[in-house]
Amino acid sequence: MDLQHFSTNSSPASLSQKASLGGAENMLMVTTRRNRGIARPMDAKISPIEDALSGDGFQKSKTSYEHLKTVMPVFTPSLKESIEQCLLAYERETGHLIPPAYRKRSINAQASQTTQPRWQTNKQERLRAALWIFDRLPAASSATEAVNQMACVLAMLETYAANRLYMIPYGFSLDPTPLRLTEPVQETVKGIPVLVSYGIRHVSLFSRQGAVQIQCLPEHMRGADYQQRSQIPGVVILHKTDAAGQSFW
Repeated sequence: MDLQHFSTNSSPASLSQKASLGGAENMLMVTTRRNRGIARPMDAKISPIEDALSGDGFQKSKTSYEHLKTVMPVFTPSLKESIEQCLLAYERETGHLIPPAYRKRSINAQASQTTQPRWQTNKQERLRAALWIFDRLPAASSATEAVNQMACVLAMLETYAANRLYMIPYGFSLDPTPLRLTEPVQETVKGIPVLVSYGIRHVSLFSRQGAVQIQCLPEHMRGADYQQRSQIPGVVILHKTDAAGQSFW
């Protein structure tokens, strides 16, 4: 199987840590280097990660990953029904509604006119709901299936979120940049081929057999030892076995 073959569009079993993506538990998320300057030459290569950390999607920066693309979700009737049931279960079991998608521009009096605008969004809240739903879908039997499941969950959740305009707080407006799964790239970790997709303050890992592991974001784009990182308390946000019950590592 070619792990790099996915349909894309140009424009993350059981929760191992039961970790939250917001509030006081943001300790799981890597601290952004934005506003601190570049400490080492290699840090200059992480602009896609910085874009993800900005909370407003990717800016299509030209990097070693070139122009990042997003996975085009492919729905089947059974997958769509499963996601719909999980969306309803999320609201019933957690007591929270699927949050609306909103954002507000952050005003910085010292920013120049050429500075990229900063946005305050609720993407982390929406991502938390998406991971809850994804975790409850049937385990996948291949990387292709797992990637498509994730892409479909994000697409359906963001459709719900965009339709809840009446729930947007005063002073905010509809977030026009929905959560999407960036096209995974193949990396090798200790001889094991792994698909890696960078997102907002997290990285999604997909194995050939369909297992999924979501970790807090590493500092650098390539060369992270995700297997070693998975042993560090607080790094793994979600771990989902494949259809055969096999763990990621």
